[in-house]
Amino acid sequence: MSLNYHSHTLNWLGQLPTDHSPLETPAPKPQKRHYPPSPSMSSEGAKKRQKTGSDIFRSQKIPLPLPRTPGSRTGDPFVDEDPTPRAPTDTTSTSGASTSGRSSPIKRLNELALDPNGVDFREFTTVNYPSGVFTALWDISQLARGNKVISPDKKADIKRAVGQKGGEWFRFVDDLCYCDEEDPRVQWGETPSARSVHKILQKARTSATDGESEYSWNVEVHQAVLDLALRDLRDHVEGDRVNFKFCPSARIMIEYRPGSTPESKMIDFCAVIEPEVESLAMIDGLRKVLPMNSINHTACNPLLKKPLCLAIETKPPGEKWNAARLQVGVWLAAQWTLLARLVHDAGGSFEGLDFLPGIIIQGHEWYFVASGREGTKTVCLTPLL
Repeated sequence: MSLNYHSHTLNWLGQLPTDHSPLETPAPKPQKRHYPPSPSMSSEGAKKRQKTGSDIFRSQKIPLPLPRTPGSRTGDPFVDEDPTPRAPTDTTSTSGASTSGRSSPIKRLNELALDPNGVDFREFTTVNYPSGVFTALWDISQLARGNKVISPDKKADIKRAVGQKGGEWFRFVDDLCYCDEEDPRVQWGETPSARSVHKILQKARTSATDGESEYSWNVEVHQAVLDLALRDLRDHVEGDRVNFKFCPSARIMIEYRPGSTPESKMIDFCAVIEPEVESLAMIDGLRKVLPMNSINHTACNPLLKKPLCLAIETKPPGEKWNAARLQVGVWLAAQWTLLARLVHDAGGSFEGLDFLPGIIIQGHEWYFVASGREGTKTVCLTPLL
């Protein structure tokens, strides 16, 4: 995603009207969907990566999910089947609900895939996707190879680190990892020091060796990575307003939960856009007509006025992949429902909004998720494991 992703999102929100109909507006009659041709690729290798399949992420009309009825929900609406672990407290839970007998994540995924207002997970290799998704995948693949990701002024720092305790990790850094002085990479901020990277690597290795919990991984490792990437090294980047929040208690409002989902799925972290002063009036205008006066699909107080732009769910190494998919999928589906309702009254479309991103983390491994809409259903693309 480009450096101007946050301003692009705010500009898109700025085109929405503020005089919306109530959220219980019935769904319009089904509209014929028109799909544009698949985006052109920049190389032969790119063409080989694109497979035939259903085109998603594009719609000329914005159909709304079917309205909810009181009888369509069962159980406690505030029970999360696989809650994100939180620090222990002295407060005793007031919920008497038991998770025994509840649907497994894979069963819930199958149910949501069949629901016309649900969530369907597919592999990146099975569908055509718009240029924005391809660009993100291409950039991620280049980063994964380590191509031109380090500023040349860090060569001496890394060379010193090789000879220090624990410096064996830096032996794999070669000349291909360094960018040129004029490389566009500099717009993303300063390259972290070898010492700061080494500290996180050491914590990650210890967490894996000691079999630490999800909560410990979040505190010791994942938050440190996000701090380094989105805060510490980007303070001097002009115009950058992307931040992140630790949000394990942020619940999805009942108005936005996909399909017949009775539970409120939560995630660990989310990236947000810190609005500029001139954007606050626009956001407040939208908040006045939205449930709980929130610009997002959650009523979590720190997120009421900061647009969400990335969902992150974490798990310990090799654990609960399907549970993580369910959590991220339900979260992104709720976000799409909110956006669909915002643009519906204007007769608009999602043109210009190629996808909503997510990340699933399992220990050391980070997996990219791209979500789009197919009618009233959310489709989430994930890598083949």
